[in-house]
Amino acid sequence: MDWIKKNPAKFALIVVAVLVLASMALLAMRISSFDEAFEKKRTPPPAAGKVEKPDIGPLEETQKALATPANWQPGKDATSLFVSHLWVLKDDKLVRPDLPDSPPFHPPVPNKWLTDHGLDLLSATVLQDDPDGDGFSTLDEWLGTDGLSHLDDNGQPVLGPDGKPLPDDSTDPTDKNSHPPYYTKLQLAHVINIPFRLELKSYDLNPKNPKDVTAQINAIDRGRKTLFVPLGEDIPGTKFKTESFAHKEVPGADGTKTDASELTIINKETGEKVIMPLKTVVDSPDSHAVFRYLWAPPGGSRIQDFPIFKGKVFHLPPDLDREYRLIEIKPGETKSGEVKPGEAIVEVPGGEKRTFKETK
Repeated sequence: MDWIKKNPAKFALIVVAVLVLASMALLAMRISSFDEAFEKKRTPPPAAGKVEKPDIGPLEETQKALATPANWQPGKDATSLFVSHLWVLKDDKLVRPDLPDSPPFHPPVPNKWLTDHGLDLLSATVLQDDPDGDGFSTLDEWLGTDGLSHLDDNGQPVLGPDGKPLPDDSTDPTDKNSHPPYYTKLQLAHVINIPFRLELKSYDLNPKNPKDVTAQINAIDRGRKTLFVPLGEDIPGTKFKTESFAHKEVPGADGTKTDASELTIINKETGEKVIMPLKTVVDSPDSHAVFRYLWAPPGGSRIQDFPIFKGKVFHLPPDLDREYRLIEIKPGETKSGEVKPGEAIVEVPGGEKRTFKETK
């Protein structure tokens, strides 16, 4: 201790030297154990896994949309933030044709119906155009499945025979799978009525066998040729055959009896029966209807007018698998100066009966 007191500087130097040596020894020990510690800390990299291919479909669609110029369609894009509603200068006033109270530009079709389907409201031929190429014009599609407009030219409902508004049965003019029935393009051009008069002049009746009858028939519209036809046989040169005979007598004013026998003949084609009283001219006209079909494929032409006889089946292109049957013909007539057009009743696919009036 006395030495330390006498030599403080040397003592301090010795202490510093000892500390330096201790530090160096500690550092050397840590350096020697570094490799071992590092080796323990190091871990192998994870095994390579399978990376799924990302779905870039939305990205491709977005890129395609960005590369496509914007196409404004009135009615469909009118609510866009950057596109105004359609305004049109009409009668020196700006009007919005898509509003419910806006007068129709192409009566009776409302403006909104046209714009809702993306059609050009300002086109002069918009009602005659066929946007989807199904053979039906825009007007045909508006008239719908019954071929009738449910609105008048002022946009007011049209009432049917039952006093109720006609339904809105319009179809989509931009979808070729949506269109009215093909028979809505069918018209009755005219009815051809060919007289066919017959007269039962007399008969030969076997008293022992009432079914053994031979009728004497005059075919007035066949040159008044007299025909002798046994019961149950065909009438030569006609589409009729004799079916049954009824012997009848009626009392006269003088107490005598008058022969009022009747012969029933049947049309072999239609099954229609005609009763022929004795010595009375009966007319069974050979009528047929001539139809006009206005449908035509895009770029093609419609078929020619065609005749159909009562009871016959016919087909309408392009759907040739569906059958139509002419079940009744009513020739036109004139009464008290009023001309009543002829009519034809057709059974359409599904069994519904449709009446077509003569349009010459």
